[in-house]
Amino acid sequence: MSKATILDKSLSQRNTNNFDFFRFVGSIIVVLCHSFGLTGTPCEPFAGVSITETVGWTFLASFFIASGFLITGSWFSDEDILSFVSKRILRIYPALICVVILTAFVLAPLISHLSLKEYFLDGRTYQYLKNASLLSLPDRLPGVFTDNKFPGAVNGSLWTLRIELKLYAMVAVLGVTRLLKIRYLLPALVVLPISFFLRNYIGNGEALFADYHTSALTIYFIMGAIYYVFRDKIILSIHLFVPASILYLLSFYIKYGPFIAFFTLPYLFLYLAFLKNSFTNNWGKYGDYSYGIYIYAFPLQQTIIWASWNKIQPWQLFALSTPITIILAVMSWHLIEKGAMRLKKPSLRGVFSQFSGFVPRNLTDRVDR
Repeated sequence: MSKATILDKSLSQRNTNNFDFFRFVGSIIVVLCHSFGLTGTPCEPFAGVSITETVGWTFLASFFIASGFLITGSWFSDEDILSFVSKRILRIYPALICVVILTAFVLAPLISHLSLKEYFLDGRTYQYLKNASLLSLPDRLPGVFTDNKFPGAVNGSLWTLRIELKLYAMVAVLGVTRLLKIRYLLPALVVLPISFFLRNYIGNGEALFADYHTSALTIYFIMGAIYYVFRDKIILSIHLFVPASILYLLSFYIKYGPFIAFFTLPYLFLYLAFLKNSFTNNWGKYGDYSYGIYIYAFPLQQTIIWASWNKIQPWQLFALSTPITIILAVMSWHLIEKGAMRLKKPSLRGVFSQFSGFVPRNLTDRVDR
């Protein structure tokens, strides 16, 4: 994209942007970063280039920028609460429920140091099923991964899904109340998570891990939503991309760099997301495997570490776990996710049309509008 274009003009069908490509690459980067953390290595291989950011965090933040942009767009494309909610449920929960059940009732009984009787009589086995709701995330199973270098954690990737779910709910509430149509609401709303982030960043960010990272990811999500709402005003230009890139790279070496990243990374990501390239634009042609990679990799990596008696090295773990995870993700997409996405999504208009004989005409008219 050599010439400047308005973001609104760059929006089109799935196969003319790079969202699928970047989500896939990002999910693989998460696998790489976890390969270091789970094997007891202090940090990912590229962490030394920055005092504030890591490659893994950059891609995780990009996930939330993409979600904010696309989920907000999803609402505006069909302002129907039942349709919106059903789309989110059908995308998140079928694969999530499957991985939780397989982990608790297939994988864990095979590797737990407890007997099968002890394992299935332990209440923690069934507490773990709460992960399938994302309302609670008990990340321990009895006798599982207790001697790993990252002891006990079964699927540490799920914590971000809970944050996403809350942000989806935020978009739904703002959409239903029509507050989302107030253009300057989101820029005003982002001040709140920025203030939380500032409080935790100035304080002990490591001790306040959940608040610190939740605030940051919320900011990135809202920034993505802001870009969609102002899509007719945003200019995608190499002349803006270059200085934004320089500022973002400089933020790596500044104590308060994350604040610069909040305003530069969303632009950089969306500029790249709408670059025209026949290869990356068609990345999702055969399926969207990023979600499956994200939710299956962590327990698989912990299992490989357990099987190696904690002797496997980070790059070995990455090389071994990545192809297996991709295979699981492909199976998940074609056997579970794709079919779930094809299910008819109910709409409020459809519900009322089914019962139009029992509903006053003026009420159905209002709903249709």
